[in-house]
Amino acid sequence: AEREQRERQAAAHREEQQRREAQREQRERQARAEQAERERAALLAAGPPVEKLPEDQARHVVHTAFTAGLPVRSAAELTGWSVGWVSTRYQEHRETAEQTAPVLEGAAQ
Repeated sequence: AEREQRERQAAAHREEQQRREAQREQRERQARAEQAERERAALLAAGPPVEKLPEDQARHVVHTAFTAGLPVRSAAELTGWSVGWVSTRYQEHRETAEQTAPVLEGAAQ
């Protein structure tokens, strides 16, 4: 009877840990989504630059635009760089996301 009690307590403890972990992950996802929306809003509010942005700044804008789901053309307008250059950066982000997705899925299991 004591062993069964300990097993039930251990199972309840594991379930509680899993519930807390799921809540933490949900909060993190929500925080990332809110951050992406704030960055998207800031990008759109900034509008097109007067001249082409420096490459490091343009890469940051492109990353933010990609994360926010903006079209390539919009990101190009926000950086002053060509649609081709921005499209290549978007492809790099897609490839990175594809490479990390299996790793993240494995970590979740």
